[in-house]
Amino acid sequence: MGDATLLPDRGTEILIPVCAVIGIAFALVQWLLVAKVRLSNGKDSAGGRSGYTEP
Repeated sequence: MGDATLLPDRGTEILIPVCAVIGIAFALVQWLLVAKVRLSNGKDSAGGRSGYTEP
C-alpha cells in the first residue's frame, strides 16, 4: 500500500505557522472590538428597561 498522507511534511511545516498567525490576528481584532465597548456605571438610564420597546 502506498503512503497516503493528507499533507506532506513540508505542507505541515508551512500550514501550522500560517494558521497560528491567522489565529493571533483574529484574536487581536476581537480584542480591539471588545475594547471599544463601554460599560455603564450602573445608573438606570433606560427607565428600568433593557433597551427594547416593551408594551
